[in-house]
Amino acid sequence: MDGNLEFEKFVSGKGAPSRDPVVSIHSKGGVGFNNSFVSKYMGDKPAYVGLTYAQDVNNVYIGFFFSKERSHGMLKIQYPRPSYGLFQCKAFFKRYGIDYEKYCDRYEAIEYDDRKLGRLLVIKLRK
Repeated sequence: MDGNLEFEKFVSGKGAPSRDPVVSIHSKGGVGFNNSFVSKYMGDKPAYVGLTYAQDVNNVYIGFFFSKERSHGMLKIQYPRPSYGLFQCKAFFKRYGIDYEKYCDRYEAIEYDDRKLGRLLVIKLRK
């Protein structure tokens, strides 16, 4: 080993939170919306989320829509921190055969205008 190596000191920690609006799939079957997502898409902090599912030849998509009022099939959003939304949806993952432990990650959502449902926020699951 020569004397010209430059070492970088590692600093432990979780790192800075993402500034991009992201949806996180958690290893226990929950889904979370970070601060940026809540600010950009959920400013009025809706109480409920509806889920949609679609797939094409190569990809699986999950869509989200929000409401202040509950209707059939919608799930309650919890806000454990003022700017973080979270809900459990193991039944949804099970219904569509999605292994949430495999897809545990952060995803960027895109806006999609569905002919029947209106505006959805959609994530594409990574392979």
